[in-house]
Amino acid sequence: MNLFKTILHASKTIGVITCICLLLTSCSNPSFKRPSGQLAPVNFGNQPQHVRELMLQRTVLLQEGKLYESARVGAQIDALITNPLAKEDNQQSIVETLTLLATQELETVKQSANRNMKGWIDLALILKLQPRAGTQSRTIGRWKNSNPRHSFNGPALSQFLEDRQITYKTPSKVAVFLPSRGAYASAAKTIRKGITTASYLLRKQWRPSITFYDTSAAPVEALYSHAVRDGAKAVIGPFDKTNVDRISRSGSLSIPVVALNETGGSSRHNLYQFSLSPEKEITQVASLAWTRGLKNVIVFAPDTRLGDRLSNHFITLWQQFGGNVLDSNKYTPKQADYSVPIKEILKLDESIQRHQTLKQKLRLDIKFEERRRKDIDFIFLIASPREARLIRPQFRFHRASDLVIYSTSKIYEGNENSANDRDLDGIQFCDMPSIIDKESGGANSHAELLKNWPDVHGTHQRLFSLGLDAYQVIPHLERLRNQYSARFNGHTGILSVDNQGHIARQLTCASFKKGSSYATGLAPQIQQLTPTFFD
Repeated sequence: MNLFKTILHASKTIGVITCICLLLTSCSNPSFKRPSGQLAPVNFGNQPQHVRELMLQRTVLLQEGKLYESARVGAQIDALITNPLAKEDNQQSIVETLTLLATQELETVKQSANRNMKGWIDLALILKLQPRAGTQSRTIGRWKNSNPRHSFNGPALSQFLEDRQITYKTPSKVAVFLPSRGAYASAAKTIRKGITTASYLLRKQWRPSITFYDTSAAPVEALYSHAVRDGAKAVIGPFDKTNVDRISRSGSLSIPVVALNETGGSSRHNLYQFSLSPEKEITQVASLAWTRGLKNVIVFAPDTRLGDRLSNHFITLWQQFGGNVLDSNKYTPKQADYSVPIKEILKLDESIQRHQTLKQKLRLDIKFEERRRKDIDFIFLIASPREARLIRPQFRFHRASDLVIYSTSKIYEGNENSANDRDLDGIQFCDMPSIIDKESGGANSHAELLKNWPDVHGTHQRLFSLGLDAYQVIPHLERLRNQYSARFNGHTGILSVDNQGHIARQLTCASFKKGSSYATGLAPQIQQLTPTFFD
């Protein structure tokens, strides 16, 4: 078992702080190598042991989705740290983390915060409303006057604000590569609505000229050259994987491209790959189950190519975490009765067979109640809403009512349907925050924005959010790629950019209760911790 698995297992019994000490010991070992990964490693420097423990604790809390707790630990570190560069990095991380919280949540935690923490929160509230606020802005001036002794009130704040202004780039012309015909035309139409809506929302800060280019009418390489000649300074698209692969293999990219899918190719300068990858979603669902102390799983997936692909990804990942995949089984979609594969995976047939054998040997009419296997911690289910509404009750009927089910966003239509979704009660899944909490954001909430597009519903809501974020993230690309702690609070999730130019989404997790989905917190990101701390 590798170090990562050992630490995770140990955390269940000996506690987080002890595990942090184990990590620190390992990281200080001369033979320990840090592989290159998505996230920059924590810079322990020459800090005292207790400071290094807090630094790692802060990072772990951040990856677990506990944003305010991470920021509070960061504030503790700020009072103890002495290295100027490490102190500045930590201070920037505190602000970046707090700006990811909703305004209402910041106002709530502010009420019980101490004076120092209130200063951090007030600064975050300013930057949420004015992302380009500079040292000369009135709101920043008022913050400085109200917090004269705050540790961030000085040259470090001025440099931080200046860097944010420099890296906030608003191109004057944006090209959009989407098809008007073919298999992806309908999806492209919805993405276009998201882009159009985003341009309206940001019209006061950024009003570029937007030109749409048809990828179903010309090769994507030719469209890119055409867009550059037309004066485009950034590109959104293409959407289909084939064209993303082609543009990633083309010549040098002189202007940034936010591709709406991803390939397995190596990183390219100016190429950002932004997708709704179901595999990455599964990684976060698996992380959620693991951090809740679950280990033994059975996998139930449709007998389709996609079902095979996703179930295999989960199985591989769960085994890498150190979990046990007890069994997996397939079901035929669009059926009404799934009892045969359910009984097989629960080993109810073995229970029945044992009864028959015993009955024959004893020649007695023995009372019998079938029993499922008892070594299962949870079920990982891949299913559409229709299938899940049938499968969940059948698992209950077959003696598995006490088993929690984890699933993907595929299980949720994205629309409130409490009458039909009561059968999904208790199922855990992760999805876009805009889908889980449509009312958050007031006038700019997902629910309000979709009132202008009544034909956007079901799974197309996620494509609409993809279009929104693909446009809104453009001014932040340089900051996200170059600053380890930088994040962007989007409709599709909390966005970050890794070393390969992939735009990662930290999702919101939810559970069904009385037919409605309720947010349970941010998805933990165990997979991102692996390359940061472990060999």
